[in-house]
Amino acid sequence: ESNVYSFGVILFEMITGRLPYSVDNGSQVDWASDYLKGEKPSREMVDPTLKSFQEEEFNKLFEVIKDCVHPDPKHRPTMMEVTAKLKEITAMEPDGATPKLSPLWW
Repeated sequence: ESNVYSFGVILFEMITGRLPYSVDNGSQVDWASDYLKGEKPSREMVDPTLKSFQEEEFNKLFEVIKDCVHPDPKHRPTMMEVTAKLKEITAMEPDGATPKLSPLWW
C-alpha cells in the first residue's frame, strides 16, 4: 500500500516537475490538493517544459495518480492493477518501450 502511494507521488513529480517539498512552496500534497479534489483543472499542474502530451492519456494517468495517493490505503489499487492501467494507457509492448541503443536492450 505504501509502495503504491509512493509510486503515485513519483508519477505526480514527473508530470508536475515539482519536488515533494520545498521551503518556498511547502508540501507537494498541500499544493496538489485542489487538483486532486477537482477544484482546479488538472491540466494546469503539468510541467510547462513538457512540450506536448495527449490530453486523453494525461487524464487517464491523472486518474491513476489520484487512485495511488488516495488517503485511504484500502481504496488504493495494487501495483498489478496500476501496471495494467499504465499498459492500457501506453498501449506499448515492452520491446517498443526499450530504446534499441539502450544497454538494457543487449
